[in-house]
Order: sequence, then C-alpha cells, then structure tokens
Amino acid sequence: MSRKKLVLLVGVAVSAAAAVTTAAATITAVGGQVTKIPAPPSVMFGALQSDTTMFAFDEQQDVVLGQDVAVDITQPGFYSPSCLADPNCLTPGTIPTGTHVSSHFVHADPIDKDHVQLEGTVRTDFPILGIAVFDHSLDHSDFLGAPGTVYPTGFGRGLNPNDKQNDFLIEEMDRETVVIHTDTRLHADQVRIITSSGSPCTGGSSISSNFNGTPIAAGNYIWFNSVVKASGLGSKPVTLRLDASTITFTANSVPYTLNVPNALVTFDPAVTQATTTFDNGTNTWKTTVPSSGLAGNTFLSGLAFKVPTNFPGGIKPVTWNGTFTTDTPGISFQWKWGAAVYTSFSSDYNALGVKPVDDNKASQYKNSDHAGTPENFKSFVIGGARGGGGSNFTGSYSGTGSGQCP
Repeated sequence: MSRKKLVLLVGVAVSAAAAVTTAAATITAVGGQVTKIPAPPSVMFGALQSDTTMFAFDEQQDVVLGQDVAVDITQPGFYSPSCLADPNCLTPGTIPTGTHVSSHFVHADPIDKDHVQLEGTVRTDFPILGIAVFDHSLDHSDFLGAPGTVYPTGFGRGLNPNDKQNDFLIEEMDRETVVIHTDTRLHADQVRIITSSGSPCTGGSSISSNFNGTPIAAGNYIWFNSVVKASGLGSKPVTLRLDASTITFTANSVPYTLNVPNALVTFDPAVTQATTTFDNGTNTWKTTVPSSGLAGNTFLSGLAFKVPTNFPGGIKPVTWNGTFTTDTPGISFQWKWGAAVYTSFSSDYNALGVKPVDDNKASQYKNSDHAGTPENFKSFVIGGARGGGGSNFTGSYSGTGSGQCP
C-alpha cells in the first residue's frame, strides 16, 4: 500500500511534526457475539460453525475495483426484518469502477439449526461504502473474498426477510460500525462489509497558549475544548480523527498531563443536521456534520478537568498535543482550542449538550454560541483559564494549527 504524510503547517504559537503511517483498512474491534479470526479455509455450510458466536475476518485489502459492485445498504440506519422485506426500505447502490476498497466478512453457521440467535458489533477503521446482505450481492462480490477461502457462491446464505426468521442489521451513524443480529435455522447467514481504503494521512500537531490572570478555585471545572474547520471535502464522506491527545501545563510547581478523549469528525454530504455524541466505550467524541454550507467551526474534542487545588492566574504555557488522521487526499484543515471555567459541570459528557458547530441553523442549538459550548451548563460559566465569563462559554481561542493531506 502507498504511504502518505499529513503535512502540518506552523501557525501562531504552534509547533508541528509529521509522522508517516501505512494504510490498514481492517476490522479494528468486535463486540457481543462476534469473534475476529484470520481468514479461514472455508465458509461453506458446515465448515465453520458455532452456536455462540459469529466469525468476522478481513478479506482483500486496497483493491481497485475493475467493475461496479452492487450493494444493498449504502446509508446509516436501522434495517429491521420488515424493512429487509421491502426493497424500497433499503438503500441499494453501486460502488463504482475505480474505487479503492477493502472487504470484510461476517459468517454465522450454528451447529444447532433450531432457532439460534446471535448479535454482535463490527467496527472498521475506514468509512463503510456499502453492505451486501442478500444472495445476489454476496455472490457478485465474492471476487473480493480472501484468497484461499472457499465461499458458497450460488447458495442461499444472505439475511432472510420473512416471518420465520428475525434477521436484522444496523449501520450506526459514524459509518464505521455495524450491528448484526442473525436468527439462523436452515443455513448460514453471511454479510460483506465494503469500506474505503484510501491511504491515510497522519501527523502530530501541538498548540501552546496561556491562561489569563484570573485565579481558578479548587473544585471548579476547566472545560478544554477544540474546534476544526476543513476544506476540499468533495462529494464523498470524509473523516478526520484526533487520537493520543494530551494537555500539559504546570501549576503551583506541579506538572499536569491530562489525557483528552479521542475525536472522530465525519463530514457527510448526505447529512443535513450536525450532531455530537460521546462514545464511552471507545472514549471518543463523534461529530457528524454536513460537508458544505456550514458557517464557522466544527467541534473537535473536549475535556472536563476538576481543579484539585487553587490554581493561580497566568499559567503558561498550556499545550495541547495530538495526532490527526484523515482518509481523504486533498483536504486541508485548521484547528485551535479554548478553555473556560465552570462552577458546576457533569462527568457524563452526553449530558453537557455540546453544540457541534458555530452555525446558528445547522444543529438543534440555533444560537450564536461557539461550537463546543456546553449548552446545558452555560449558567455556571465564570472567568478564568482563557475565558472571561458572561457569554464566553468556550474561552478565547489559541493560535491556529493547520494541516493538509496532499
């Protein structure tokens, strides 16, 4: 696979160092009744069986399609048995010739054929382009199968939309997670998940800034928050990640290193309403926004820090570090961070009501607040860190860091 570097440009009070990463479009995590395995010799009926788990494995990686590939599901959503029985309820589509893809397979074949139900989660590291759940689409995409694995091409093996079996499939809104429920009786159930495999650009970035002169009392909370603005997004979904992120500073001669939650921002042309949620299982802020038409910045990540002892004003430097990754060549972005002080806050990030975008029309919060504002706790903001209280809910922003994927 090719290698790419995320070029991080130096801005005000910003240092940048880029690292090189090799692309790897794989299943990164499974949950529930799913076990990840190496590609097996066979997924013919009776060759790989279990009454307690489905099996998931990676198939061919970074393939340039030489033909169009038809799939049954192309959009996030909940696909129930009744939906699977109604073709108009699905979101079929075609992944066009020339697309770089990677393929992943889920197989359920119980020993006991009398009503075995299994449910589990599969997470990939690149956006899902389409999912094959019916016999026809599975058969015609078997050329993406793992070399050396025998497939039951031409036999009934897809999910079954009927009254006797209760198969269903969910693709979650972050486009990287699939929840599959199988109710297998007479044969195996199989699903193929096709993702993009664009070589990722990865690089580290660091922005240093200072706190203002207002002391911060013990027991108050500092809301560290960051925002991003991207360009060159195009007509397909684009993801931007922030991982391995820390905030460092020294107060009262004591050094602090705070681990910041990960961030996954998805710019999706099919999305009309911007949303932000926090995934406790992966410690990740997940923000999904429209690809175009937004005014201002998009929320990136945030950390609530309860001050353990009285902090003096004027703490400096305060440095936010992290590693950015994007799956799409040609995009560029700018990011920056702020910090505000609150007398009361919540450790449940989903209870904060974080505004996902500056735009005053594109989210449920139709106001002029900055992205990253904890809407449910605005009445508790006071001066300190990089904020002056009042209506400054995120604090003043640091200098700007910039990056681009050639």
